[in-house]
Amino acid sequence: MHNALSIMLGWQFLVAAYHKLSERQGYQELIQAWQIVPSFIGRQLVVPLAAVELLLVVGFVFESLVLITTLVGAGLLLLYAAAISINIARGRRELNCGCSGLLRRYPMTWRLVARNLLLVCLTLFWGSSAGETPHGWAAWGAATGLGLLFIVTWHAMNDIMLGYADPDDN
Repeated sequence: MHNALSIMLGWQFLVAAYHKLSERQGYQELIQAWQIVPSFIGRQLVVPLAAVELLLVVGFVFESLVLITTLVGAGLLLLYAAAISINIARGRRELNCGCSGLLRRYPMTWRLVARNLLLVCLTLFWGSSAGETPHGWAAWGAATGLGLLFIVTWHAMNDIMLGYADPDDN
């Protein structure tokens, strides 16, 4: 289970970093639109956030980094959940969370906050299950299959739970 969660959580952060780096200007505008930090800081956050997400991907691979990966991963997810919660409380639900790239529009909802809190729990569980992992090619093969199943299920659940709004549906 630990290895499968390594793959799933690593994938989540890899995709998040990819979107931030490939759509940098759009994410700069998105962070500014959230109005959580001053505008001049918001413009500078995209690359550092993506860098932290990429470092987390590395952390999910190496067991020697489990403690720092668990703390930083859970902390970053809590930070995102807090930013979403603040905007919901301000009545700014129409904002895109940017969770799956800028083209997939997920508005701010409490379900999105709950989803991030679920990811925090999975990250903490991953960190607590370190060292109980079977090793070898067979274990990683099974973990890869389970990890891929987690990823597909997670993305399907996102679209169902968060009410993905396809821009072409207008």
